Amino acid sequence: MKYVYPAIFRPEDDGGFCIFFPDIGRGATQGDDMVDGMKMAEDFLCSVLYDIEQEKADIPKPSDVRNIQTLPEDIVTFIIC
Repeated sequence: MKYVYPAIFRPEDDGGFCIFFPDIGRGATQGDDMVDGMKMAEDFLCSVLYDIEQEKADIPKPSDVRNIQTLPEDIVTFIIC
């Protein structure tokens, strides 16, 4: 099954990004730049969703991107797993 979730890429002072998923409350990941961040976000999301499936817990429903509160510098994008 494929999943699509919004991810928030928050810029860091060193040019990298802190990346988190508002619907997945299990930590965050980071990337050295946008390309690395996209790869890291996909790995993180797939790993977390796998763990949730293994726990036989309910998979969280993705938020409507229009309802996500962000900071002005944040970038919101979708990650597919």
